Amino acid sequence: MADSLRFAGQPSMTLGFEPKVIGASFNKANVNKVISEPIAGTQGVYVVRVDNLSNTPVQAANVEEARKMRFMQAKQQAQFQSLQALREDATIKDYRSKFY
Repeated sequence: MADSLRFAGQPSMTLGFEPKVIGASFNKANVNKVISEPIAGTQGVYVVRVDNLSNTPVQAANVEEARKMRFMQAKQQAQFQSLQALREDATIKDYRSKFY
């Protein structure tokens, strides 16, 4: 359970990397709703209750640096997931024992 989130801040230690959940948390349509629809995240299924949305100043926010960091993270994740998908779909037969 997280009692507050920052959109530009580091990922919550209790929540982890859950972009769908964080996006739903900042959706104005979810403010004062009793409970949101269940959201399938990467680590589980979440239900969000948004009590309030407010702007807070972020000191020394370097938007360009944050954008580059998020881009690199997404690039690395895409590379890893594409390699995993190839491994899962591959049908490799090892015939080396017939030749050696």
